[in-house]
Amino acid sequence: LGIASILLIKSEYFTRRFITFSIAIGVLLWMAFMFRRWYAYAGISLLCCAFLMALWQNWIRNKSLRKLLIAVVPFFVLVLVGATLLATLQLELVSRIIHTSYVEIYKAYQAPISNQLIRYYSHSGPLFAILLTVGFLISLRNGYLDVLFFFIVGVFTMILFSTTQAPGVQHGLPIYFFLMPAVLVPIFKFFGNPSCFYHKAVFLVILIIVPVIYLTSFFPAVHR
Repeated sequence: LGIASILLIKSEYFTRRFITFSIAIGVLLWMAFMFRRWYAYAGISLLCCAFLMALWQNWIRNKSLRKLLIAVVPFFVLVLVGATLLATLQLELVSRIIHTSYVEIYKAYQAPISNQLIRYYSHSGPLFAILLTVGFLISLRNGYLDVLFFFIVGVFTMILFSTTQAPGVQHGLPIYFFLMPAVLVPIFKFFGNPSCFYHKAVFLVILIIVPVIYLTSFFPAVHR
């Protein structure tokens, strides 16, 4: 998800070299789903928000229906790549997912949205919540489009997942990842305003989160 996010930004939401980036992001989103099925929520959120962002940016720049239709092409390629990989390597799993009502299966694990928000808060802590709020307001005021985009992706992922079950600690990882750039905005503001800070923010998130995920997954004693 991290690499897919970086490629999405580098492609300027598929406005340049879109075929290459579309294929790469399609493979990366499939890989996220391959490792964890619930990452499908994050992948769908990222794809839907990127689609709307691409259409919006294309319309603002060109105001041409023809250009708008061309902007759909990279998403067609991306979906085609992902669907091909799923059909080739995970067809049985996809069939089982389609014919399974996860809402019914996880009915006992569902909770009101207010309770779910409390869980996210308890998992992330007050410092995260404060920095997230401040970072969102700064980004809104200064027009940090990339940060706002990934903030929306994180919120949308949260909403999608809430329809299935209440989150555990592990389910929040992609959500916190997408929200992390907004959290880092006030920190970067405090220490200065480096250029291309979003890319640095993503690399910093990966640098911190990946070792933590590895240690808590393969060495349970660290988690305890």
